[in-house]
Amino acid sequence: MDSRGQGRSTSSSANITYDLMAADVIGLLNYLGIPQAHIVGWSDGAIIGLNLAMNSPNRLVSLFAFAANYNTSGAKDISLSSVFNAYLTRTQIEYEQMNPINDYQSLYNNLTTMWSTLPDWNQTDSAKIPSTIYAWIVDGDHEEVIYRDQPDTMALWIPQSGELILPRTSHFAFLQDPDTYIAALERFMAQATSYYTNQLITNNSLYSLFGLCGIYCQAPCWSPRRSFSRPIDLNFFRFCLYIFFQKLFTSMFM
Repeated sequence: MDSRGQGRSTSSSANITYDLMAADVIGLLNYLGIPQAHIVGWSDGAIIGLNLAMNSPNRLVSLFAFAANYNTSGAKDISLSSVFNAYLTRTQIEYEQMNPINDYQSLYNNLTTMWSTLPDWNQTDSAKIPSTIYAWIVDGDHEEVIYRDQPDTMALWIPQSGELILPRTSHFAFLQDPDTYIAALERFMAQATSYYTNQLITNNSLYSLFGLCGIYCQAPCWSPRRSFSRPIDLNFFRFCLYIFFQKLFTSMFM
């Protein structure tokens, strides 16, 4: 979805804030009749996703937050980046082609005012994100907008989160290396779905998801940052046992 005042969307507010744009997301979900959703956000969109995870966690299944900062000290001076300035030139052209209001300077002034004061979160705010929300904090290793300590710190503050730093990309990884970005997103969605299903099993509220997702059990999985459990499809487990015994019997009779 377009953020307020951007793309083909208009804005009825003189002051755009992340709280206001998070409310826009809730309004759209309500209008579409979607009780919960996977949220994938980039830059401002990632910050909106974090806002939702803190303040409306019951509406989220998972959060893929790419290139977000948690306070203004984590943002670099974008005027010094030739890449970001080229992006601004491109976005102005596209905005003027599609936005019904077509007042780019007003929008830009509105956004830069917001960026100068928001977001303003700390570890206490991050603690509002419940463990039921599967989350990845993602960025590029050549990020020109956000300091590296921002994703590193957020990944530590959100215990159930994972951190992914995409190689040879920046704030615009999905344009610079779409194959790697999409592969990461597909992996995230698969793991988020498994995590969500496991939460339902734990809470005895799986309902009809067995038919869609199969029956899951717990198996240990190790990561460099922490230990956690990963749901494993029992059908796949049985298949592995079948292959094992097939090879065992074959070797016995040879």
